[in-house]
Amino acid sequence: MLTKKFSAAVSYGDFKTKSKEFLIPFLVEEESGFQGLSSGKAFDYGVMAFIGREIDADDIFKKLVDSGQKISNVQTTLKVLERYISEVQQFKIGNIVRIEYGRELNFSLIKEADRPGSTEKNKSKLP
Repeated sequence: MLTKKFSAAVSYGDFKTKSKEFLIPFLVEEESGFQGLSSGKAFDYGVMAFIGREIDADDIFKKLVDSGQKISNVQTTLKVLERYISEVQQFKIGNIVRIEYGRELNFSLIKEADRPGSTEKNKSKLP
């Protein structure tokens, strides 16, 4: 499966970041939130961003390898990345998402907001 959108680090609510990197699910069961693709750091929220070209799980896997992060099982990692790309398709560019994990690297993405800064008090009050 190919995608032209991907989640990127974003400050939202009480969580603040200055990082500008793409996010993937953690590939170990003890973690929560997203994992930075290049740094491996944890992030609470992501924003769906247009990346300008189509990518697939193999492209993401190559970036992960290039970052020097440890990969314990190649096949499992590729399956998780494929599923992640599939989950990303449900959201629009600009949506703020968080990730929840189940058992055995099962996860789901949950929309927190339509876009950064969108709250009830920020909505337009046009007549």
